[in-house]
Order: sequence, then structure tokens, then C-alpha cells
Amino acid sequence: MLGAAESLGAHSIVFAGVDVGGMIAFAAAREHGARIAGAVVMNTVIPGVAPWSRLIAEPRIWHFAFHAIPGLPELLVTGRERAYFDYFYDLLAADKRALSDEVREAWTQAYRRPEALKAGFGWYRAMEKAAERNAQRVDIETPILCLRGEAGGRDIDDYVEGLHKAGAANVRSQVISQSGEYLPVEAPAATCQALRAFRAQLKHRP
Repeated sequence: MLGAAESLGAHSIVFAGVDVGGMIAFAAAREHGARIAGAVVMNTVIPGVAPWSRLIAEPRIWHFAFHAIPGLPELLVTGRERAYFDYFYDLLAADKRALSDEVREAWTQAYRRPEALKAGFGWYRAMEKAAERNAQRVDIETPILCLRGEAGGRDIDDYVEGLHKAGAANVRSQVISQSGEYLPVEAPAATCQALRAFRAQLKHRP
């Protein structure tokens, strides 16, 4: 991703992602910090970084273990993608009405191809190795913004503390009100405002 952006002439890049995208943003800061100006980690826990161990032990996070089983999720979800994903949309949004039918269908359609569904579950199958890697502390100088939706009900300080312990020296945080898991869709104006403010605070990198 960084290579593609750089090939198009992008510079002073801020890498932002929600959920698994947030895990990728953290990896960019950890592994390629010299190439980016900042990273934004939204509504996710980073494998191997506190409160990872505590969170995956919660019954509410049952799907992490289920999705990691080879082949079984594909067998049970294929042909029922919309109903299955709607369960998570309704559970994780502050107000499920914020996710329109058009949005839900577009997201679901992206996973209706067998290879796409397998790739989606593949993220969970890779988390154990990612956790082992991330558990090894590395000094991270790249500024990181941690964003969470208020409706998630989790203390953002736990996530900030985990990032510090993982080696991140410069971590800022913000809780977005009236939002759950899907920040850019549920609270687009507040999310964009937070991103712009973070970008404005960063030093330019060539």
C-alpha cells in the first residue's frame, strides 16, 4: 500500500485504518515509520498489544476464534453472508440505523466471492503470528492517533497504555461520541475533524 502511494508521488503520508485497517496502520508505524508522517488506529485492538489477551478471552469476542478455524466459517457463512454480517453491524454500531441498507449491501457484496470470504477470515488466521511479532517491543517514533467510538464501552486509556508498552513514544487519543465500531460512517464529520487536527499537528516528512 505504501509503495503504491509513493509511486503516485504521495509524501508525508498519514496511514489511517478502521478495525483490521487499524492493525495495518499500526504495522506501518512499527515496520515502516520512516516512510510515514503518522498513523491512525481506529476502533481495534492490536494483536499482541494490550488489552489483546484480555479482550480475546471475552465471550463477546467469540468470533475471533471461530473465524480462525480453517474452512468452517466459509462452510457456514457462504450463502448467508448478509444475515451473518448484519448481526455484527447491528451489534457494533451505536445506532444500527446509521448503517443504511445500501452500505450494508455494498460491504456484504465485497465478500460474496469465495476467495474474498476466505481472505477475510484469513486475517483472523494470521492474528496469532501477528500477536507473537507485536509482543516483541520495538521503539516506534511515528506519532499515532488512537480513535474509538464512545458506544464501544471500552476505556481508551487501556489501548493507549498498550501502545506505549509496545514501544510507541507519541500516542494521542480521542473518543468520538455517538459512534460505535464504524466511525467514518456513523460519525463522519467528527472523524474527519479528528483526522484533520491530527494531520495539522504533524511535522512534514519528505
